Amino acid sequence: MEISKRIFICISLRVLQVAENGLKRAPRLWNGRFKSFAMKCGLKQSYSDPCLFLNDEKSIYLVMYVDDGIIASVDEQAVKQFLEKLKSEFSVVIGVANYFLGVQIECLEDGDIFVHQDGYCRKILKCFKMSECNSVSTPVEKCTYYH
Repeated sequence: MEISKRIFICISLRVLQVAENGLKRAPRLWNGRFKSFAMKCGLKQSYSDPCLFLNDEKSIYLVMYVDDGIIASVDEQAVKQFLEKLKSEFSVVIGVANYFLGVQIECLEDGDIFVHQDGYCRKILKCFKMSECNSVSTPVEKCTYYH
């Protein structure tokens, strides 16, 4: 199946205020609220990964981790409709997916998507004062593409 157009939108939701139920229950309440919202929008939660919500008919895939999410779809209109519902329910910040959970996402000119952790690796090297150390070649080919 050839994908002619890729839509990747990064969503950041503000965390709900802690209600009178206390701090310990806040994550469970947030998860329940978002899950019921997603189900109202026609998304179902994956059995294998509760952070993944999907709608196979509209080819929408949403990954939510606490209050950060990313949507992938080939149907731009379906994404726009979902985002409008999302805006009406939650306070959201929407932008292009460049960075998600420590992973950098780059859309290349040919339409391919390059995912890497260059920034994270540099941060770890700096943390352990190894950013100026001599590098060694690795047994993995550079710039390997997996299809």
